[in-house]
Amino acid sequence: MTSRDGRPRPALFAGLIAVGLVLIGLSWVTASGELRYEDQLTALNVGIVGEIVVLASCAGYLVLYRRTVRRRVQRVQRVRGADVEALG
Repeated sequence: MTSRDGRPRPALFAGLIAVGLVLIGLSWVTASGELRYEDQLTALNVGIVGEIVVLASCAGYLVLYRRTVRRRVQRVQRVRGADVEALG
């Protein structure tokens, strides 16, 4: 999910989001021709799974990217602290 330097891989998450969107579209097309709720239930479940995949992918990307930013900030703070001590 992350590269060697700790950054998240956007292509992986974009692929997962695309899969989720395909599932949502598939469920929409499948359910659109059915009148009864019972006949739409399977398509509804596929759409829900697609939504979960999309939302989980977005959340995972945000969590990993936030962790990357936090590491960079900590690294800069360490460097600045070392510079202050060297001047002190």
